[in-house]
Amino acid sequence: MSLSILQIPEPESYAMMIAGLGLLGFMARRKKSASSTHSLPNRTGPKRCDSNAHHY
Repeated sequence: MSLSILQIPEPESYAMMIAGLGLLGFMARRKKSASSTHSLPNRTGPKRCDSNAHHY
């Protein structure tokens, strides 16, 4: 007869794992938002002044 003992992680281990995954997600999101704001072209184009527009 063989008896095997399973190791059960402590709640602190789960908390550290969740905190680490949350930190990685935060860093990835921050890196993505920082790179996307600098790499996208301005889609609205330059602003024009319509003070000389003709009104009929």
